[in-house]
Amino acid sequence: MRWFVVALLALAGQAGAQGMEQRVAQGRTAAERWCQECHLVGGGVASDAAPAFAALAANPDKSEGVLRAFLAEPHAPMPPLSLTRQDIDNLVAYIRSLAPNR
Repeated sequence: MRWFVVALLALAGQAGAQGMEQRVAQGRTAAERWCQECHLVGGGVASDAAPAFAALAANPDKSEGVLRAFLAEPHAPMPPLSLTRQDIDNLVAYIRSLAPNR
């Protein structure tokens, strides 16, 4: 019985990791589609107007909650985007995956 519980926990952890990997990949695709005109999606130096996603990920003030709220509300100078909750979750997962301590 104990091995069964351990096996279930291992499978749940693996499924969660695979789900996160998928969210990160979908977030990168969304970033390349909607964000790369202004933001540097991968890393390096961005334009003066928009920070690189790696810089956002490295900034401790840019928590997941802050990023979600920022993406959910239209604001200048960003163009208005009609992001779904799933789009936002995926973009945040991708940005957070770029954090240097990952």
